[in-house]
Amino acid sequence: MVLEHHPGDKLYIDFAGKPLSYINRYTGEIISVQVFVACLPYSDYSFAMAVPSQKLEDFLYAMQENHLWT
Repeated sequence: MVLEHHPGDKLYIDFAGKPLSYINRYTGEIISVQVFVACLPYSDYSFAMAVPSQKLEDFLYAMQENHLWT
């Protein structure tokens, strides 16, 4: 099945998979993060960003225009 997309018509967004983590090099603390993903289906352009959680404020931070597509 082929899906037809039009430029600028859709933006798909979600949090992807299981949480990832990294180690703070100064404290040794393991910090868990969620991966926010956005995709423009017409161009197949995608964007991913690690944020602390899936809370509203982290979601809105990831959705800020200056992060996406620049």
